[in-house]
Amino acid sequence: MRHRSIAVMVLTALLLIFSGCGSRAGSQGTAGGAGQVRGPSVEDFYRGKTISVIVGLAPGGGYDTVARLVARHIGQHIPGNPNVIVENMEGAGSLIAANHVYSVAKPDGLTIGAINELQVINQLTGVEGVQFDARKYGWLGNVQQNSVVCTIRADSPYKVGRDLLRQDLPPLIIGATGPGADTFDFPKALIGALGANIRVVTGYQGTAPIRLAVESHEVDGLCWAFESVIATAQSWLDTGFATAIIYQAATPDSRVEQRFPGIQRAEDIAPDEQAKRLIRAATAPGAIAKPWMLPPGTPQDRVQALQKAFADTMNDPAFKADAEQAKVDVNPNTAAETERIVQEILDLPPDLANRLAEIRK
Repeated sequence: MRHRSIAVMVLTALLLIFSGCGSRAGSQGTAGGAGQVRGPSVEDFYRGKTISVIVGLAPGGGYDTVARLVARHIGQHIPGNPNVIVENMEGAGSLIAANHVYSVAKPDGLTIGAINELQVINQLTGVEGVQFDARKYGWLGNVQQNSVVCTIRADSPYKVGRDLLRQDLPPLIIGATGPGADTFDFPKALIGALGANIRVVTGYQGTAPIRLAVESHEVDGLCWAFESVIATAQSWLDTGFATAIIYQAATPDSRVEQRFPGIQRAEDIAPDEQAKRLIRAATAPGAIAKPWMLPPGTPQDRVQALQKAFADTMNDPAFKADAEQAKVDVNPNTAAETERIVQEILDLPPDLANRLAEIRK
């Protein structure tokens, strides 16, 4: 009996010891439940690290210019103040970069994508090669809300927007990257909705190579964001080398119309409501221009920290001063608003999605 009592006492003591250890472990867990061990704080994680911003278009273009501007400032707004570098992964209007960020990049908060917003339309219209679901990215926000304009050489016989409807002129040759970029989607929408006398030449890796092609008269012009025109082709405007004859925005854009007197908004010369709807749908992603996003599965605390850092950067006086000096217009959306617009685009009626798919072939 004495041995049995001693055994009971020892067993009871062991149970008390293990019970105490469990309580201490539980007190060190996360809010998600007892017994879970906290990982490093966001600040600890990012301290001494390097974040790579993957830009889906070529160096020297509008997307690259804006991405590098943001990258210079955002690090100081991220806990731990990591280094931020920019890498270019051009190809297919940034489709390659969009796929990479979605399924190849490690979802640890150290890779950010800066892609062409029209990749969302690529998903909507079922473009071959799309390997992402834009709803699942961790959106940080977007830098601009764009109007898209077609700039052409001043020596072109096309002088006003309605000239695009004329069939007695030689086709206007427009340089482009590929589906999922303003350079391709907007002229294709003009062809599909207006019957515009345009021939699109694809294969360029970004707006910088297309600009060179315009200057050498390999092509007549390109369709791209007004903000990119101001940021990267101001010399064209200062010298009178190029002008713009047609543009599109959800509402009339006084900046564009003041800079290019006589320019016409595409939907205003559309022949019917169906054509107007098609043009509006094709250019809807302009509301989320120059977006930044994270791979799906990135830890939520890091997503939230980077969303806040992006928003703080957009409001940073030093960033705004640099943007003004670089002639970069800043008109951002928050992460929540960017995500809402992405969802809205992907919810467009099937008839519009099918029509967009047809004209983008």
